[in-house]
Amino acid sequence: MEKRLALAIALCVGFMLFWGWLFPTPKPPVAASPAAAAGAASAGGDSAATPTITTPPAAAAGAPAPGGAVATTTPGTTPPEGSGSAGRPALLPAGAVVGNPDETIVVETPLATVRFAARGAQVTSWVIRKYQDSDGKPLDLVSPAAAKLGVRPLDLAFDDAATTKIFRAAIYRIEQKRVEGDGGAVTEVAFTWNDGAGASAAKVIRIPDSGYVNDLEVAAEVGGRPANPGIVWGAGFEPEKGDDSPRMGIGTRAVVGHGQAAPMHRYEVDLKPGEPWGEEGALPWAGVENKYFAAIFAPQGAGLARARAEVQTVIEDGREHHHLVFTLHAPPPLRLFVGPKDLDVLRTPGLGLERLLDYGFFGFVAKPLFQVLRFIHGYVGNYGVAIILLTVLIRLVFFPFMHRSQLKMRVMQENMKRLNPKLKALKER
Repeated sequence: MEKRLALAIALCVGFMLFWGWLFPTPKPPVAASPAAAAGAASAGGDSAATPTITTPPAAAAGAPAPGGAVATTTPGTTPPEGSGSAGRPALLPAGAVVGNPDETIVVETPLATVRFAARGAQVTSWVIRKYQDSDGKPLDLVSPAAAKLGVRPLDLAFDDAATTKIFRAAIYRIEQKRVEGDGGAVTEVAFTWNDGAGASAAKVIRIPDSGYVNDLEVAAEVGGRPANPGIVWGAGFEPEKGDDSPRMGIGTRAVVGHGQAAPMHRYEVDLKPGEPWGEEGALPWAGVENKYFAAIFAPQGAGLARARAEVQTVIEDGREHHHLVFTLHAPPPLRLFVGPKDLDVLRTPGLGLERLLDYGFFGFVAKPLFQVLRFIHGYVGNYGVAIILLTVLIRLVFFPFMHRSQLKMRVMQENMKRLNPKLKALKER
């Protein structure tokens, strides 16, 4: 019996190694940098994706920031290329700029519908068009808790709470245009704001028609000095049902990538108010996810990044409800993935996001079986049929062992039949 078990295990391992050799995992394509994408768009006859703005010399160092604080850039970061005088980012507007407080715009692509508001340059809705929620409605990855807590995706966050409040309440001017690049059509939305007294901010997001990965640039100035604000996703992540179960992998959680190592994460239900969780270093990506979807920031600039996850509380129906707020401080530019945790989708941008998929404790067995299942599905186009065929395939692989075991069982039964009369006679004595 032990020999048969050892032989079965050896055969399984050999089959997995053979399959990995026969169908090697393709290397993800190298993602083009936002600067290269902008250059390609310019070569195609369109204007550059990021408008160049001539800026006057920065205000004197040490000027007070809104709220009485002076912000400085995070150590290890450098001003982006194309900055104005005194390291002032070129994205920032030169003079006072204020938008329309009631203005909203909607960007529609074949994959998503994204709604932005001028106040705070926030995302108020991010609908994934090919998916539905449990109520059969289009899936919106922006939680209703975001409006209740006044914290929405793409908010800016500073170490000083008063400064954060000023920038979230600012009314940005919105400019939208279409850019044709080598990768297809892209919708570029630019937000700019300047109070004329040393505080200004700009955000540029480029949303492609053919993918879930967006290019994002953020710049800010506080007291006339360049600042390094954090970018937020929260509060919450899609409508939450209150059925979180970390043991079953259900629920909203913050996740931080660590190169080839397994990602680190913290579930919303495991965090306590006033006790944030964070990681700092050369983080390849970080963000928010649940079992099936994710919103991930991937820094593309050189320097250290700092991820922070905390919960904020809202009281409804006499009960406290905690909602996750995730913030990433990182040198620009960024790439932002907002979409499903589908293996092919996660591999496409070449950011290593396929590590978001958790195959469980027996991943060394589950992952090869999943690859075989997807291979079969590629031919039959139906997962139900693919599962049946995979089951038949597994039975065929183990058929020699099962058949041999059955033959031995029959021989044992026949021997017992011959021995039963003798045993009975011995009992009667």
